[in-house]
Amino acid sequence: MIVVILSLLLMAYTQQILLPAICGATAFAFFAGYSFWFWIKKPERIIINHRLSDINGLFTLYFLIVSATPAPSQWWYIAPAAFAVVILFISLAKSYDEAFAIQPSAPQ
Repeated sequence: MIVVILSLLLMAYTQQILLPAICGATAFAFFAGYSFWFWIKKPERIIINHRLSDINGLFTLYFLIVSATPAPSQWWYIAPAAFAVVILFISLAKSYDEAFAIQPSAPQ
C-alpha cells in the first residue's frame, strides 16, 4: 500500500501518468495476488507487522491531506518517498513480525 500511495503522489508531482500507474498497478497486482492466495490456500497462520500497518495508515492520511490541499513546494511529494525507503529498510533490518494464528470458524 505504501508503494501505491507513493505512486499516486508521484503522479501528482510529475503530472505524468504512465510510469507511476505501472508501478501502482504492479503493487496492486501483488496485493490482489496475495489476497487471492490467502483465500484459496487458507493458511493456518500468517505473518503480520503491526508497526508497518500503522505507518501505512499514516501514509494514506498524508496522501489524502496533500491531495486535498495545494502543496506549497515539491518537498511535500519528495519527503514521503525518502521516508518510505527509510521505513522499509528499518522494517527489513529489525523484525517486528508476529505470527497470527487463524482459527477455523466453529460450525453453527
